[in-house]
Amino acid sequence: MKKKGQAAMEFLMTYGWAILAVLVVLGALYALDVFNLKGKTPQTATFPAPFPNVDQQALVSTAGTVQVALINQKGSTVSIPLTGTASPKSGTSCAATPTITGSYINGTTFSAGTNISNGQKFLLTWACGTTGTAGDSFSSDLSFYYTNTETGQTFLQTGTVHGRYQ
Repeated sequence: MKKKGQAAMEFLMTYGWAILAVLVVLGALYALDVFNLKGKTPQTATFPAPFPNVDQQALVSTAGTVQVALINQKGSTVSIPLTGTASPKSGTSCAATPTITGSYINGTTFSAGTNISNGQKFLLTWACGTTGTAGDSFSSDLSFYYTNTETGQTFLQTGTVHGRYQ
């Protein structure tokens, strides 16, 4: 009977030491700030066809703007009226209808209703109207309207943006 008790005690002690070792490792990782993800959120933008993003990242500024580089792959010329929506997920209280500005890759801005030809790259900037603290995370669904100049039909293009305030 004593041998069974001793075996049980040794079994529990072995598990106890193993659990204690895991706790020490977790404590060390916590002390090294490994679990703090602030500032480690990847900058990503995902816009599907017909206007996929050119770069994999979105530029999110502390002034509350989000900039995404896109390319027209619609197969025809489109008109961009510079209106759209924002659906914040975290890190911002972006207005539901933010101000959108457009520019060509060379930095020249364009006005609402400007035609973008097939294959042309352009930048859209959503002004959310809120400021963030550098390093804080940002996540939102952003969209813009475009009109196919051949058919006159207007469509809504939506994409997702994750990033950090810079």
